[in-house]
Amino acid sequence: MKKVLALILVGIMIASFVGCEKSNNTTDNSESNKLEGVNAPIDILNAVWSSYSDEEKFPIMGGDFNVDNLVDGAPGVFDITDKNALGAQLVCGEEAAKMVECAASFTHSMNSNIFTGAAYRLKKADDSDKFSTLMLDSLKNNTWICGSPDKVMVAELTDGYVVVSFGQDGDGEIFTTFKDKLKKIYNFADIKVDSIQ
Repeated sequence: MKKVLALILVGIMIASFVGCEKSNNTTDNSESNKLEGVNAPIDILNAVWSSYSDEEKFPIMGGDFNVDNLVDGAPGVFDITDKNALGAQLVCGEEAAKMVECAASFTHSMNSNIFTGAAYRLKKADDSDKFSTLMLDSLKNNTWICGSPDKVMVAELTDGYVVVSFGQDGDGEIFTTFKDKLKKIYNFADIKVDSIQ
């Protein structure tokens, strides 16, 4: 009786291993859109920034303006608990800020109005479209002392990640380079907004 029971258990185990192997080998479109090596928004910005050549790079500061988070020459983590900084620096309004789980950013060192890039991970991946719309509205209605952003990009990746860039980049070279680098690394990125107003 014990042998029969042991054989049945072995049969069940083999069947379950075969079933798992089958499901692991099944590939669909979402599998190719996984964010390999991405555990947080900072990983996305680091991947994009490290793909720049020395000639393409420009002086940047990363993170928020809190001295503990500020990074010279690289992207940095943004403290989302400071809602005022989130709104002032990243133009992420109150309603959009409620959706954010964590964020990272970098800005042009001379003036954040020239270029700001930010990556967000949302609490709920299904909120990507709503978040993108709210960010676009915030950016369109944003006014600095010297004007407002004339270049805006909102790109949805997968797993609740959204990348936003904006600024007054003159000929648009910095803006276009960032977008092209992002698309090269994450070719499945859905550019929801890519406008020069």
